[in-house]
Amino acid sequence: MALGAVVAATAAAVVAGVKVISAEMERLYYASQRTGETVGNIMALRYAAGQIGLTAEQAQASLEGFTRTLRLNPGMNGLLAQLGVTGNGPLEQFESFIGKMKQMQPYIAAQYAGLFGIDPDTLLMLENGLPKLQAAQAKYQEKLGAFHIDPERAAQAGVDFDNSVRDLTNDIHLFWVLLQEHLAPVLATISSEFEKWASGHADETARKIATALEAVAKWVQETDWQKVGKDVDTFLEKAGKVAQVIGNIVGSFARVASWFGGSDEKQSPAPSGETPPDARPDDSPFLAWVRRQRYAFQKWAGTAPQQPASHADAPQTQQQGSNAVQPKTGQAQSSAPRGIRNNNPGNIRYGEFARSAGAVGADSGGFAVFADMSAGIEATVKLLRSYASRGFDTIRKIISRWAPANENDTQAYIAAVAKQIGVSADAQLSVDQLRGVAGSIFQHENGSAYGKLGANAAPAASRSVTVSQKTDVHVHGSPDPGGTARAVAGEQARVNADLVRNMTGAYV
Repeated sequence: MALGAVVAATAAAVVAGVKVISAEMERLYYASQRTGETVGNIMALRYAAGQIGLTAEQAQASLEGFTRTLRLNPGMNGLLAQLGVTGNGPLEQFESFIGKMKQMQPYIAAQYAGLFGIDPDTLLMLENGLPKLQAAQAKYQEKLGAFHIDPERAAQAGVDFDNSVRDLTNDIHLFWVLLQEHLAPVLATISSEFEKWASGHADETARKIATALEAVAKWVQETDWQKVGKDVDTFLEKAGKVAQVIGNIVGSFARVASWFGGSDEKQSPAPSGETPPDARPDDSPFLAWVRRQRYAFQKWAGTAPQQPASHADAPQTQQQGSNAVQPKTGQAQSSAPRGIRNNNPGNIRYGEFARSAGAVGADSGGFAVFADMSAGIEATVKLLRSYASRGFDTIRKIISRWAPANENDTQAYIAAVAKQIGVSADAQLSVDQLRGVAGSIFQHENGSAYGKLGANAAPAASRSVTVSQKTDVHVHGSPDPGGTARAVAGEQARVNADLVRNMTGAYV
């Protein structure tokens, strides 16, 4: 039995590891499709980026921006030829381009790099570390050969594995649809029969309660109240016992009713078991039990949905005891979204980060509860700033992490936020624009009716600004028309960039 437990645990660990690696290889496979570069070369570039002070994502994004420009603007190949860029493949051309930029003045190189989607800071690191980058890539390629790894085959295997898991997940979902179809009538019958029993015995129950109260009243009338002391103690003891009996009778009905249908009163602690991602604070214990059983089966089958870590880069520990907070559910808030009831419009999960940001506890679904709405708003802004400090500084990067595709329509989420903020999904955001992203998240998480919360997070960044400008460029007697055209385009780009930078956060 002990050996079996060890083997099962080892197998589970291996499956979990395969899932992680297959997802990574699948992403590399599609990156290869977008860039036209081999999976092995992209892996080598990602590895080498860490040797020169860049993240793997920064290096890959620069390569993808370079190849995207060439794919969408074929005329750029002529520009590369004029610059003397060579190479047999996208990565070789990319590195040759970096080498040519290193030979130019920084302000000129930055303008050229901007045409190919490479930001100035990344360009500087690539220029300074180009020899080391190339040496690290060669070393990584040697390691692939030493381990007899075929990156292309591994990437295809990752795609096939993840697709098979998606098929299984879909089959499990269909199984639960079928199970619900068969269980719903049974549960409805149970509920109906219980209701009939309760209504048929209501008179008997009320009569027993009234009899007990009459006995207490009779005892009170017969008591000699001149004899205080022992009689008072006796009265309190007997009254307590009668109250306990009445409480047991009424409480039994209330507990059964609330277990099936839920109650506005604070529920007793739920039975042990991990809280599933779709748990709701207003679930009745019966519905909560059904959700836990379904989630346990999905975990056993390896198809359980992930907890939405997107909404907080903090440990998703289920909180119980003193940390479990029942959100305020007054008449005005009872039908409000979870984020509004919890003063947590970003739906941040309770954990180390939430506590550091002022969370006072968690609801039954594991989401943080804040003392007031301003604290919840600031917690979301603080979390977004921490994202930016780790390189997640565009709407696409932020929302892809905040609302992963396995749980959300991430692309629609990105498009909605970008439209509301009025900037490109891939533009690097300023601090003020991060607050605008927070306001858009509040609206997307809680509904358009709560978009006004964005006013507290971003008084200006969520508005669109239209700027009209005119730039006059006069050129006389140039012997190089092509070079002149590039210089004019570069100067216009600089003017535009200065205008946008100076205007960011300045309007009210």
